[in-house]
Amino acid sequence: MLSEAGFDFELSNAAFEVDDLQGFLKHIRLVMPLINQLQNITFFVKDTEGNYVIANQNLVYRSQKKDVSELIGQKAEEVFGVVGAAFTNQDLEVMTNKPLINHLELHHYKSGLLGWCMATKIPLIDPMGIVVGMVGMAIDLQDEKENRPKINSKLSKVEQYISQNFQENMTIEDLAHIANLSKSQLNRQFKNIFQMTPLQLIHKKRFDLAISLLSQDISITEISLKCGYSDHSAFSRKFKEVTQMSPSEFKERVYQTKS
Repeated sequence: MLSEAGFDFELSNAAFEVDDLQGFLKHIRLVMPLINQLQNITFFVKDTEGNYVIANQNLVYRSQKKDVSELIGQKAEEVFGVVGAAFTNQDLEVMTNKPLINHLELHHYKSGLLGWCMATKIPLIDPMGIVVGMVGMAIDLQDEKENRPKINSKLSKVEQYISQNFQENMTIEDLAHIANLSKSQLNRQFKNIFQMTPLQLIHKKRFDLAISLLSQDISITEISLKCGYSDHSAFSRKFKEVTQMSPSEFKERVYQTKS
């Protein structure tokens, strides 16, 4: 049940420990021939300034470069323009030891159109705990031939609205109005791409936040309010439905893990 909901308690606070960036790259280069065979994945490593230091062929192709050497030393905005600038800001945030796990994003597909991906970025730290770079990958959620810009644009508005307002009350009718789609069209198209309905994404966003807050010294009642639930019992009931534990049981588990 936990994995279906998209929660990963280990990765949510992850950082990969390496001796140093160059040593890590030496090992990664050994498996790049395998990574380069994955057609629906972009893979990269960046330094602490957000410059590419290694990338797979799929990322080279999508950036319309001839060779990976044309990517090395460049930031995402130098490669992908306005869309890339947001990626660089995201990279720098990740390297403050804030990993990004299974994050929905619009990326450039091979056709040059924006398509949906699931991105994960993890900071790299040396044995002293100092961040030396980051490693990331993005998995396509759409087949190239099924990439429909108009639908993507509409669903992007819904995904962004949910991400910015998931702590507020919203209905499927509200979201369908934003997308200018019927409720059934929105649910069907959204699930085709994200493998979940809009309302399921709202719950996921809320519980991602709840899991983070439960590791802090905050009351369950306050957490329920911060996550968009005015009814403490409704929050507890839904949380147990998703995680098989009550919030207090989960909170105790988190503290035990940290102690």
